[in-house]
Amino acid sequence: MTKVFFIISICAALIFTSCGARENFVYGNSILVKYAKPIKSGEWIKIDDVTFYHTQADTVGQSMNPQFNNNIFHPDTLKKYADGIILPATIGWTFLPGKNKWVESIFEKGLLVSSLYSSLLETHPNSKVYKSKSNMYLMANGELLLTRSDDQKIKVSTSEGYGAYIEKKD
Repeated sequence: MTKVFFIISICAALIFTSCGARENFVYGNSILVKYAKPIKSGEWIKIDDVTFYHTQADTVGQSMNPQFNNNIFHPDTLKKYADGIILPATIGWTFLPGKNKWVESIFEKGLLVSSLYSSLLETHPNSKVYKSKSNMYLMANGELLLTRSDDQKIKVSTSEGYGAYIEKKD
């Protein structure tokens, strides 16, 4: 009887500990983020303790404006993502003042990488914590190889279905 109770206890413990929400992540000294699919509004990537949310931007002026910080967001969008940093989704909207209309614009993979990396650097403005080992060609093609200068490991997690491959490169 004691043996049966012990086996049932072990099984119950395994079931209860395996039912919790799990976060998929990659943890290493060098992490590759490689954009492969379109990034949709609402998707996110978390690097260490900073969450980056992708959302469609409303841009006034040029459709390929690399200065994502010049984008205008609806106040509800800013409230929704107040605990993180906003990055562009693959599709955005640009207002053309001369034509007085909004048009759809595409943010290329290189622009996504540039926005992610520059925003990540801004999270630690007085230090050079994060480094990119990607050259300009790789970054333009949507690849960012990240390391930390303090030799700590990087933890990267994403929303389900995030359009980039995340890989440990140690």
